[in-house]
Amino acid sequence: MQALPLAGAGAVLLVKSLRDGQAQRRRLESLMDEYRQLFNTPTDRLLALRDALVQQLEAGLAGQPGGLMALPSYVDVLPSGRERGDCYAIDLGGTNLRVAHVKLGEQRGATEATHIREWEIPEEHFDTDRGSLLRFVAQCTAEVIREHSGAAGGGGPAGAKPVVGFCFSFPVDQTALDNGKVLVWTKNFRGSYLIGQDVVAALRSELAAAGVDAEVPAVMNDTVATLVALRYSEPDTQLGIILGTGTNCAYLERAEAIGKLPAGYRGRTPAMVVNSEWGDFRSPLLPTCQEDLWIDCSSPHPGNGLFEKQISGLYLGEVARRILLRLAEKEGLFGGTLGLLSRHFVLTTADMAACDQDDTPDLHAVAGVLERVLEIRKTSLQQRRLVQEVCQLVCLRSARLCAAAITGVLQRVGHPCGSCSAGGGGSGSGAPAPPVAIAVDGSVFEKYARFRERLRAALEDVCGKAAADSIRLQLAKDGSVLGAAYLGVAAAQFEGNGGTA
Repeated sequence: MQALPLAGAGAVLLVKSLRDGQAQRRRLESLMDEYRQLFNTPTDRLLALRDALVQQLEAGLAGQPGGLMALPSYVDVLPSGRERGDCYAIDLGGTNLRVAHVKLGEQRGATEATHIREWEIPEEHFDTDRGSLLRFVAQCTAEVIREHSGAAGGGGPAGAKPVVGFCFSFPVDQTALDNGKVLVWTKNFRGSYLIGQDVVAALRSELAAAGVDAEVPAVMNDTVATLVALRYSEPDTQLGIILGTGTNCAYLERAEAIGKLPAGYRGRTPAMVVNSEWGDFRSPLLPTCQEDLWIDCSSPHPGNGLFEKQISGLYLGEVARRILLRLAEKEGLFGGTLGLLSRHFVLTTADMAACDQDDTPDLHAVAGVLERVLEIRKTSLQQRRLVQEVCQLVCLRSARLCAAAITGVLQRVGHPCGSCSAGGGGSGSGAPAPPVAIAVDGSVFEKYARFRERLRAALEDVCGKAAADSIRLQLAKDGSVLGAAYLGVAAAQFEGNGGTA
């Protein structure tokens, strides 16, 4: 007689469990719908963001409040491809330091030999107040110069000083090509060391202390250097973009349009490369979720780099992790299991890309990332599909925002695709848009194939296919370090020739 009540209770519990599971799935799906709507970033919103970026860029050029930094680089002499000789380059700005020795080739735009050494920057140097960062840079540079100098002194003519181009990927206030006062440390660097001081003078001092008397004729950031690197062999290059740990864009501007240049400034050529510092672009139109706010508040520089925090490699994996954590904590995505989801930055952008690009029927790579990186095991196919979709959405937002920013800068330089309305195809005159080369460096662009595909598709959405086809995004591998070398020798030889190319 007791079996029926027990069976009835079991049935009630089963029904309740099913209802609870269905309700949980509905809540999970509702939350995912919010992310889908936000991260897809419709084309009309991209166009509005494009226009807002142009306004802030123009304000920055004029030195007006609310604008981008739009820093003059004083790079008004670009390599022609005819430069000759040996040179060195320093690339400082991410988690690694790179020092290169470059031997230029005899044919125009050719490089005969390149040797690049790389060091992981020790953690203690990220706190710049220790004062040891440039000492470390100088010691590594001196090691490379001694390795390649031989009897000829730096690989050049006997007795000549080695020429070192300096790629310093932090905001600086320049008044000449070979000096720049540090404005602020970004990324994971912090402290007040060198703020307001000339970083080139500090580098020369540290090189001298390391026993090297070097010529440092040019300082630039990695974005400027990337533009220069491709320009050495591709004269039509107009923009340089970094899409890696951070993001930024440099472009070639008319010097007369840079209102913040000193009164009476006379350049060596009519154009100058401008470092936009577009990572600091901010707008209420940016598709911001609560995970972005968490990341910003917990970063070394809260309130700064809001655009960069939505599209660059340092943060993409972290955005995805925080979304997954919210889905797991609030809606039981993994049945209450959190694994290592609470650990900051445990999920890298490379891990996210592996999940995004998994084409196996059972999403084997997604399962591998969950188990290996997050210690979440025995997941269902449905759970893995949701993880993959989160990664895809984070990538999609990044690519579409990047496309809007690229189109804005193209609009600024007068390329007709930058003036198109949604789905447009050119300037309206019927003439095809002229081809433009854009140099891109960074691991997100180089190694994340789905990002490149989404970026190309977003450019077509904003410009129309015909105009987008005129835009050639070209990988400038090692652009930051090679561009520093090319510009260093170009500047040194320009001055050595009495101010002629």
